[in-house]
Amino acid sequence: MQRYIFFFATKKTGAVSQQYVNRILNEACKKSNLGKHVTSHVLRHSFASQLV
Repeated sequence: MQRYIFFFATKKTGAVSQQYVNRILNEACKKSNLGKHVTSHVLRHSFASQLV
């Protein structure tokens, strides 16, 4: 059995779910008055597009 150690993790579960990341992104967008819907998936694709 492999055991994974996550750099970003919550104390409760030991991992970070996609829903948790999306909630944090949503809160940050509201605080910054960005006015756009940002999800972890959008962020991932933006990063990949920037690499290309």
